[in-house]
Amino acid sequence: MPIKRSNSMIRGSAHTVHGTHARPESLVMSDGPFKVVYDMILMDEVTEDAVVRNLAGLLTKGIIYCYIGNVVVSVNPFKSLNIYDKGTITKYRERSSFDPKLSPHIFTLADNVFNDLKHQGRDQVIIISGESGAGKTEASKKIMQYVAAVSGSTATVDAIKSKLLSTNPVLEAFGNAKTTRNDNSSRFGKYMDLQFNYMADPAGGFVTTYLLEKARVVRQAQGERNFHVFYQLISSGKKSTLKLQDAAKYRYLNAGGTTRVAGMNDNKEFQDMVKGLNAVGFSEDEQSEMWKILAVVLLLGEVKVEGTGSTVALRMDPALGTLLGVEDSALTAGLTNNTRVVGGQQTASPLSREQTQDAIDSLAKAMYQRTFMWVAQRINQNIAADASEVKAVIGVLDIYGFEIFQHNSFEQFCINYCNESLQQLFIELTLRAEQDEYIAEGIEWEPIEYFNNKAICDMIDSKRPAGIVALLDEESIRPGEKSDVLWLEKIGKSLGSHKHLKVRQGMADKSIGATEFCIVHYAGDVVYDCTGFLDKNADTLYKDLARVMFKASNTILNECFPEGDDTKWSGATKRPPTAGRAFVDSMKSMINLLNTKIPSYVRCIKSNDKKQPMTLNNDMLRHQVQYLGLVENIRVRRAGFCFRQPFDEFKSRYALLSK
Repeated sequence: MPIKRSNSMIRGSAHTVHGTHARPESLVMSDGPFKVVYDMILMDEVTEDAVVRNLAGLLTKGIIYCYIGNVVVSVNPFKSLNIYDKGTITKYRERSSFDPKLSPHIFTLADNVFNDLKHQGRDQVIIISGESGAGKTEASKKIMQYVAAVSGSTATVDAIKSKLLSTNPVLEAFGNAKTTRNDNSSRFGKYMDLQFNYMADPAGGFVTTYLLEKARVVRQAQGERNFHVFYQLISSGKKSTLKLQDAAKYRYLNAGGTTRVAGMNDNKEFQDMVKGLNAVGFSEDEQSEMWKILAVVLLLGEVKVEGTGSTVALRMDPALGTLLGVEDSALTAGLTNNTRVVGGQQTASPLSREQTQDAIDSLAKAMYQRTFMWVAQRINQNIAADASEVKAVIGVLDIYGFEIFQHNSFEQFCINYCNESLQQLFIELTLRAEQDEYIAEGIEWEPIEYFNNKAICDMIDSKRPAGIVALLDEESIRPGEKSDVLWLEKIGKSLGSHKHLKVRQGMADKSIGATEFCIVHYAGDVVYDCTGFLDKNADTLYKDLARVMFKASNTILNECFPEGDDTKWSGATKRPPTAGRAFVDSMKSMINLLNTKIPSYVRCIKSNDKKQPMTLNNDMLRHQVQYLGLVENIRVRRAGFCFRQPFDEFKSRYALLSK
């Protein structure tokens, strides 16, 4: 990745302007000889122990934010804090960059970013990273709240702000769920451009989504829920209209053994989501069609598959066909047959009982995933500004955090690859690029060592030599017998000697399961079960199912399943990219996009795994400090120059002073 000097520019903390010693205002408390500081560049010693003590010391005083220069470190307190009101916004508005007289706050970063856009007209991006449950989604919402509050205010601008903020409850309802680690976990990646006009007023926005965890639609781990919107719908008045039962009655909703989240009012959340839909511009008819789709997904989970061999019968709720607007016979045929086009002729083959059950689950997942994508598309149609009106943007990246579950599958593999890519970007722009820049300028510099995870990224996404995803694609699309285990054997032969990969070495090796492989990620070792990887990567849907959806009376489904138009089946079609390759390509595109903007960082830390308020688990904290590279980040910023600017920009701004 080439160094982009304009992007690696550091707008330094105000603490460092006046030397390396902490000013009184930047000290919160003393613990013997150890001082707790707002900006960790000013610590007396830069060690892992010192960083852990500093973060713990701040939290004991109710302070959840601190800085590493212009990087904000945020600790999830697992409780609501009264530090985001209008008075707090006023206090931080247009103060000097990271003012040491103010307590650390995410509003400082938001103000810094907005002012740079306003006065310099440069595209910005705020990259929020951390593991699942570290508070990334809340951080993104606080940034949007601040920018909306301090930007211009007219009737038109206020309407645009309302639309932008209203996207949050909508996307959270459809894309978030309770997991064992987080009650409101983002199960998709989101990048949102906040668009500003030439007056630095909000003009619109654009949302890009990445890899929804659609497998959650049909199964959840113990202690987890499906996506919030299902439970919200059932808790609302729509339940009787759609003739739905309690959530505990549905196979797709009760698999995790829990249908409620402590402290979450599903009915209230539904009302907030509907207000968001109305504000963004969804019509009542569109909303009605969306609720019907959700009801259909639940009813698909209740279809009973009977029979043996190729003789399969279905028992299903009559409401299923009614809600879809299709005949029961057409739906049954779609769920029990697989039509292939050979030589321009359609040939239908009956599915077995197991294949029919898989087809039902595949349809449920596809319906939900495509409806989610349709919602995001409609949001963009309603909030995006015309390109001619946009002067600059503030991008906010809120993407799923690193995950290690008891059972890790294809979804966790993709999520963790995403986090590897973001960690690589952080390394490039904060650790490597700055040091390389000093060396290129001939400045005397003692290199600071750090762990570079590029080797892990290459092992996963390389095409030549073939990495894990390339080998997965090869096995997914080749003709003949194929299986997850055969793919795992190929990984072992091609990459078994890689120091960041562990696979079973022969039948006598009991250190890892026969269907498992382990990647030594930057954030820890993760064991993945390869079972189902090929099917999830191929991501195919029987033509018969697409045809039923295309011919349904539901207009959203018509849009979402264009391949169901059987009049076009005879034409030659290009094989779509596999799910794995599409995700890798989308990550590379995302990194390229982020590289075109001035970056700012929020490093989120999960305080404990019990979700206990204002409680810190020191072992968890230390592990996150290690893999986030906070010590190395402090050392580079401490040794480097706090203010750096390309010469042409410096000359343009300050040449007048030399006359």
